[in-house]
Amino acid sequence: MLSKIDIEKYIGKGIYIVPFTRDNIKENSINLKLSDKAWTLNPSKNGTRQYNHASLACNKNIITLVPHTTTVVYTEEGIALNSKFGGTFHAKVGVVAKGIVFSSTMIGPLYCGHLMVLLQNPTDNPISLNVGDAFISLALYKLRTKLRHETVNSNSGGHVEKLADLGIRPGNGIMKWLDEDWKKDIVKIKEKFAQESEYQEIKRKQNQKKLIIAIAIVMALAIGFLVYIIMCKFYSRQNIIAKLVSFTSSIVAFVSTILFEKIFDQIFSRLFNK
Repeated sequence: MLSKIDIEKYIGKGIYIVPFTRDNIKENSINLKLSDKAWTLNPSKNGTRQYNHASLACNKNIITLVPHTTTVVYTEEGIALNSKFGGTFHAKVGVVAKGIVFSSTMIGPLYCGHLMVLLQNPTDNPISLNVGDAFISLALYKLRTKLRHETVNSNSGGHVEKLADLGIRPGNGIMKWLDEDWKKDIVKIKEKFAQESEYQEIKRKQNQKKLIIAIAIVMALAIGFLVYIIMCKFYSRQNIIAKLVSFTSSIVAFVSTILFEKIFDQIFSRLFNK
């Protein structure tokens, strides 16, 4: 599972979210917002088909979950993952506290598009959700072995092919929103994501950090060279090399000790946990 630090490291490098809000990145997940695309499913009572015509569930940016029914909603964000990443969805505590039942599902590598989510209201009262509120969290995982680039995710963006089976007739406007060309191509989503202002801010800070590290390395080399020049005035070249070797060996031994302690601690903790 990726932590907040991992997510910020890989965002823009295999993980793309449009629109992107940095504050939605939490300790080990990314919060996703509720769009105004929502329908109340109407199960069929005969055996010819599973669902009758679904009704719109959103009115004036309020989504109403009718008692004892299932509502299909879409995330505001479009998401794309490359062949190295996958994820699982989890309902936020505030959503569950309302009495909403959410079936956890997953997003596979190479997926592109909005996410379809099914919310159930098993209570006797209507439940309201505000459009734009964070309602699910996406936990991300890095695959140990990435998929081949030519592999294609079998799930189309937004699962638009399933809408008819659910009795949903989205209309031209919503279909255009779900099925825009750039949302079906990871390269185009990456280009779109690169224009997001909050991602550009993350990238700017990352570049600043790299610059500081580069400056520190150059300064360390300059100081080392200066120390070498000074030592040349007091010691022979052989003595200087011997002292440098001794100093380097001490540093390596110190670092190795720390690393071995951490490795053994992890081994023992795993053994005892088992």
